[in-house]
Amino acid sequence: MKKLLSIIWTISLVGIISIISLVACNKPPQYNEDELIQLKEKNNIKIKNGILEWIAPQEKPFSEIGNNKYYFILWRGLKTDKWTLKKYKDVGLAKDNTLIDTSYNNAKLHRVSHDLQTIAEREYSSWCTPFGFNDKDDGSHFKSIYRWNLYTQEPNLILDENSNVKVKGE
Repeated sequence: MKKLLSIIWTISLVGIISIISLVACNKPPQYNEDELIQLKEKNNIKIKNGILEWIAPQEKPFSEIGNNKYYFILWRGLKTDKWTLKKYKDVGLAKDNTLIDTSYNNAKLHRVSHDLQTIAEREYSSWCTPFGFNDKDDGSHFKSIYRWNLYTQEPNLILDENSNVKVKGE
């Protein structure tokens, strides 16, 4: 009887550890303060009249009430879609303004609380908060997100031939 209980306990323990490992592997990357500063310095886009600030998912920049700043979201709905650059003004979240964009293949980009999510036929991805085992984006749906922190005229952005964000005319 002791051997049977010992075997059952061992199997249960291995199962619990496996589940914890799966969940832990799917957490968004968390940068310490120094790493985040270095990444921002590397990825920010400096232009004539300001800086487009690169945003890491751990920063969760969106709030329920909004901040009236412009975000530039480089995304695609399906892995086979072309990258799309969408300008989005954060005016807060209400039931009638969750849809931000629709891709070439009819995939949807939604604003959900402090997160962004893509929903397509068989592909689902979340920018910063995983809800299941495989829905945290690995870079195949969200390439980068930038915020314009000034209340002056926001820059006119374009994508170059490699789908990198550039300022038109600079």
